[in-house]
Amino acid sequence: MIELLVAAGINTEPLEEVIVTGNRLGQSRSEIAASVSTLDANQLPLTPSTAVDQILNQAPGVMLQNTNGQQHLTAIRSPVLTGGAGQGSFLYLEDGLPLRAAAFGNVNGLLESTWELADGIEVWRGPASAAYGANAVHGLVNVKHRRPQSNAIEFASSEHGQQLSAEALLGRGYAKAYINRDEGWRNSTGVDQEKLYLSVPISFNNFRIDNHLAVHRLDQQTAGFIRGADAYKDEARIFDNPNPDAYRKIDGLRWKSDLRFVDDALVISPYYRQLDSELLMHFLPSQAIENASQSSMGLLSNYQFSLSDIDVQLGVDLDFSEGELSEEQFIPDVFSYTQGVHYDYTVNTEQYAAFTQFGGQLSTQLSWEAGLRYETMNYDYRNHLAPSIEGRFLRQASRTDHYEVWLPKLALRYALDATQSVWGRLSRGGRTPQASDLYRLQINQTGGKAQVETLDNAEIGWLFDAQNVQAEVVVYYQKKNGFFFRDANGFSEASGKTDHRGIELDLHYQLAANWLWQASLSYSDHRYRFDRDISAGPNTTESIKNGNQVDTAPNWLSSQRVTWSPTEAWSLSARLDWVGRYYMDASNQHQYDGHQLLSFDLRYQPIESLSFGLNVHNLSDQRYADRADFAFGSERYLPGRPRTVSASVRYTF
Repeated sequence: MIELLVAAGINTEPLEEVIVTGNRLGQSRSEIAASVSTLDANQLPLTPSTAVDQILNQAPGVMLQNTNGQQHLTAIRSPVLTGGAGQGSFLYLEDGLPLRAAAFGNVNGLLESTWELADGIEVWRGPASAAYGANAVHGLVNVKHRRPQSNAIEFASSEHGQQLSAEALLGRGYAKAYINRDEGWRNSTGVDQEKLYLSVPISFNNFRIDNHLAVHRLDQQTAGFIRGADAYKDEARIFDNPNPDAYRKIDGLRWKSDLRFVDDALVISPYYRQLDSELLMHFLPSQAIENASQSSMGLLSNYQFSLSDIDVQLGVDLDFSEGELSEEQFIPDVFSYTQGVHYDYTVNTEQYAAFTQFGGQLSTQLSWEAGLRYETMNYDYRNHLAPSIEGRFLRQASRTDHYEVWLPKLALRYALDATQSVWGRLSRGGRTPQASDLYRLQINQTGGKAQVETLDNAEIGWLFDAQNVQAEVVVYYQKKNGFFFRDANGFSEASGKTDHRGIELDLHYQLAANWLWQASLSYSDHRYRFDRDISAGPNTTESIKNGNQVDTAPNWLSSQRVTWSPTEAWSLSARLDWVGRYYMDASNQHQYDGHQLLSFDLRYQPIESLSFGLNVHNLSDQRYADRADFAFGSERYLPGRPRTVSASVRYTF
């Protein structure tokens, strides 16, 4: 259960951070000239009220918005992104394997991961290293697993749900399982969810194979927005669900085998992924049902060696995927949303990528690193319906598309002394279009308009690492081109431009022998750099003017956690999260005031094999919004969870 530290208590001694996503094999945090955060057990215990946003929002510059139950939207050094941008602007990994193929992203990017069973989560802010390319535009998230130290079982319960998890040692391998039964705190928002993670190593004379299998199933009811000025403050309304029939079902598996040769100098990782999903599109007037499936096979590779005084890394990645999608409206026509099948198509993709990273020492204090990644993506779209226009839906003729992207990186790091260093980094992130950007079009869109999106990133940082204090300050500036989206008039914008700048603080401070303070603080400014006029109707608030702040992008974010461990048996912590105010529309006319949330956690371990936990989320029972938006002429909100008390017991053997 995200157990990187001592099983049930909190070990306040800082551990050496090993970052996997720097070069795929693992590097010390102090060796990497980049903005990377690691999240572990002491930063939030898992309870029935815990959602993945509560984990990741402790990293600077990160804001996930819970959009009901297991669903979320993501911002990493960015506004909260939706649609194709939300699907393709962040790369989500589990033990280094992308959760989905590049062209078939999911705005609920971590929903299909096994983060509830993981031992740590890495968050890379800004474009990732050359070892990872497609969709790592604004950032990367990697869910990591390790072999547990013992068998364990844990049960947690709150007013609305229960969770059961278990860890079992299987020789040199292990298995982890998770079951969630939650009726939901809003009306008609129940969740049934199961996850399984299995790791089985096999050793031979001169190489070994690490096999990993993840299986997951979700059956969830979904809640929609409540509307009206400050509706989230109305205690009588926050439990309302305007869409009681909405649901989402997902079944999937991922398999990966890491073939390791010559002391890990060469690693080849074939993999297979399968996913099937069904959902009621309650957020559209059509109330259509979408059925989608994706299957993928491919391999990741990595070869690392030294050439004179230069460390060299080479790799080739291949992915072959097939995605199928159908959408059907069963209710009568609503405006231009017509009854019947809207889309029915298959897209086959071939992704080929090659990368190199190399670096070394220019002096005893100055090190350097450079990298370059090349990716090409081929799309083969097959429409199973006659090409036509049905209401607002454009069914295109079958066709093929091809895209290429080059992603360079350059970084320098200078050690000021044994405890501190400064670094600078230039990097480019990029993505080819999502399949939905190209083929799930409407009458004001035309096929093939979406192009490669790029983000150029410049950042400098200062890292301090002493016995009692670990701190990092980073300043960044980013320019994004080729931002593709569908505006409020229903027309495509394929050449949007935005600027992103900010400063971030990440702090780990041992105040005293039994006191630990962890804090993140970030200030950011996200601006449109183009004009897009919406001249009529209720959506004029979505008019974009050059220089406007991007909506759903708070300037200030902060998370602070103080932990007191008076004895080895007891630990007590309090956490304060702050989301600053942000605009709810592109024209900057309506604003959400932001919120602060206080949470509390108590852990007691009377004997080594048994521990108890008590967690209180939203201690002061604040009325707040997980997501605030202005659309179709009114404010709309996804209200935040009221005060929730959870208890847990864990037994190891």
